Amino acid sequence: MERNGEITALPIAEISVDDLIHLRPGDRVAVDGAVTLGTRWVDEAMITGEPLPVEKIIGTEATGGTVNGMDALVFRATRVGRDPALSQALVAGVAVLIIACPCAMGLAVSTSIMVGTGRAAEMGALFRKGGALQGLQDIAVIALDRTGAQTIGHPTLTTR
Repeated sequence: MERNGEITALPIAEISVDDLIHLRPGDRVAVDGAVTLGTRWVDEAMITGEPLPVEKIIGTEATGGTVNGMDALVFRATRVGRDPALSQALVAGVAVLIIACPCAMGLAVSTSIMVGTGRAAEMGALFRKGGALQGLQDIAVIALDRTGAQTIGHPTLTTR
């Protein structure tokens, strides 16, 4: 890392926005930033799923977690700590899974419904169809009386 014209090695936790980060060949990009020196290739497979490295020129974004290629690279930190958009990374990760293997996603949904109905059956709850299990996601409270029977939401007095 470079501060005030001096290059030093610091832990990631001490990197601040606008610090200049010097990457050696094969180094992992520590934080998000914009390339300030060099034209290099960076392996972004863990973000995009693409097997080929992406060319980085001055002004392009370097994403934290990606891997620098065979040459040195300098970039200015733009997002550090909690600043990087993890929600975008999650969306990109799911998109990669869906594009790379849609069959796996289809199988995962069916399997999870099957496992959920099986687990419920072990506990004494039966479902006629998987859609009923899926509908449970909207339920906030299930009330049971002390015998374990379901109630309708308010106690009533019966003659039994």
